[in-house]
Amino acid sequence: MRIIFFFIHLFALVYAVDPAQRIASFSPAATRILVDLGCAEQVVSATRWCDLPKAHSATRTCDAFEPDLEALLKSGATLAILPHLANPLLANRIRSAGIRAIILSEESPESPANDIRILGESTGRINECKRLLAERAELKSETRGKRVLIVWDGVCAGPLSYLSWTIRAAGAEPAPLQGSWPVWDVEEVVRGKPDAVIFLQTDGPEKVELDKINLEKWRSSPGLKSTPAAQTGSIFHLKPNSDWLPASGQPEVAKIIAALIRK
Repeated sequence: MRIIFFFIHLFALVYAVDPAQRIASFSPAATRILVDLGCAEQVVSATRWCDLPKAHSATRTCDAFEPDLEALLKSGATLAILPHLANPLLANRIRSAGIRAIILSEESPESPANDIRILGESTGRINECKRLLAERAELKSETRGKRVLIVWDGVCAGPLSYLSWTIRAAGAEPAPLQGSWPVWDVEEVVRGKPDAVIFLQTDGPEKVELDKINLEKWRSSPGLKSTPAAQTGSIFHLKPNSDWLPASGQPEVAKIIAALIRK
């Protein structure tokens, strides 16, 4: 009986995937995963922040917080992918319009891996999905006892954020002591004792560089100057690309962090 149910499930999964499906992505992270799964050509609509080739024909009308259902219908999408924080009523509206809707995972250290699985199954890209997950599994660096602080728009990547997986894959621990994205707080940062700090800035360099301005600020601050990062000059910055999203580019970020903490 179990064998029968297995084949029924397999049949349903295979035939639930339309190879010609047209995808609307309301999430830049989902778009990155779709591209890495080989589904870029199936994306017909995306957000204005999604990283797609310049010549890509997708419209940029997807916005999970100010949705335009008319534009979605006009795109001809048969599958819509929504971030976890989207209004749940939006998924209901989309489904009522006859479009399949998928909601991404709630943020956690493993949410990017969960989303890779979800989108891999939903698009029928099973082998590509396994490849992306294998790339994550290969990154199991030995812990070096160092702490890394990542600051993005005034908040810090904590132990419950998706970036904590990236930091640990690099062989370090996230510096904030609790939460997912705690707001920047000098006392909390000092208690975290970061060995390296990375500021993600929209006006930062394309590749990681020493952040001389912030380093000077830290070394002149009564509290921050006591941190290992300030004392060793290990404060960096860069402009984040799609590798830094909760998606399939995390292994690349882990390699960057690993190189920094080895210095």
